[in-house]
Amino acid sequence: MSKTLLLVGARSELAQNFIEKIKNKYSTIFFIYREKDRYFENNVNDKLKKCKCIFIYSNFEDSFHKKTFSKHKKYLVGNKIDILLFQSPKPQTVRFINLKISEIEKNLKVQSYYSLELIQYLIGELKPKILKVLFTLTIYNLEPTPYLMPYLLAKNFNEKICELLNIEYPNYKFLSVFPSILRTKFLSRLHELSLQIEEKKFKSKKYLNTKDKLTNEIYKKLL
Repeated sequence: MSKTLLLVGARSELAQNFIEKIKNKYSTIFFIYREKDRYFENNVNDKLKKCKCIFIYSNFEDSFHKKTFSKHKKYLVGNKIDILLFQSPKPQTVRFINLKISEIEKNLKVQSYYSLELIQYLIGELKPKILKVLFTLTIYNLEPTPYLMPYLLAKNFNEKICELLNIEYPNYKFLSVFPSILRTKFLSRLHELSLQIEEKKFKSKKYLNTKDKLTNEIYKKLL
């Protein structure tokens, strides 16, 4: 049975780190990200020459488009399917009294609703025999912190989705990882001093506190 990966938020640094690791583990990979990037696509095709690479564009705030995936149905039907979810707006610190409710809505749309509709489509219409879904959450699901409410509400929402889907669909696997602060462009809106404080807090070896440790943990869970 062939194996297909749906990599959501494929242009993120963490997703690209994972691409380096997987090489020829999948026969088909769907790269789902915001907008066309010819350099990125050429680079991926060069690295994964034995793999069918399909590029799909979405800003993740729009509704999920079934037609886009239906065009490529032959690479999904009958295959083992893994979904790896990285998509998220960049987090930024904000006090509750200054919080715009629209930021909560945006985070839920990007991080959660798109994922839900994608999973719903796969289970409802394609009914794969083997399905694994891995949510990239955060250490703050386990050890909450203030001033990141929009970002963390969506992460907590996703954690609950994972829990409930595991109960409803015991034949499938809904997994999660909880990385701590990782130095990527994704955190560019956070203050340097705050980053340094958080890095010290999660310095212990027990945390997923480097890109390589996170990549290895994802690899173990999916492959």
